[in-house]
Amino acid sequence: MSDANASTGEHFDDVEGRDIEDNLKSKRTWVRFLYMLVFLVVANLVAILGLAVVGLNFLIVLFTGEPNERLKGAGGTIASYFAEIVRFLSYNSDTKPFPFDSELPKE
Repeated sequence: MSDANASTGEHFDDVEGRDIEDNLKSKRTWVRFLYMLVFLVVANLVAILGLAVVGLNFLIVLFTGEPNERLKGAGGTIASYFAEIVRFLSYNSDTKPFPFDSELPKE
């Protein structure tokens, strides 16, 4: 490898090193990380609530033969909210879910 290529490679590594260092020091990245931790907890609570709605509506169907319309609506809202959280956590959206940057999604 020639000296010119070696110096180009070293320069490239130095630039990459600064990018990583900038990323590690980025306040925006760490703030998002904190929001992500919060929404991981919220997602687990929402999942438990969703399972409760599913189980309750199943029992209602078992005894009445018809699902409860209010529980169906709640289930749709829970599903939409959970999807919103997953989009944020997976970097598919920069909009923070309810109650920060958006309203509670409707069914």
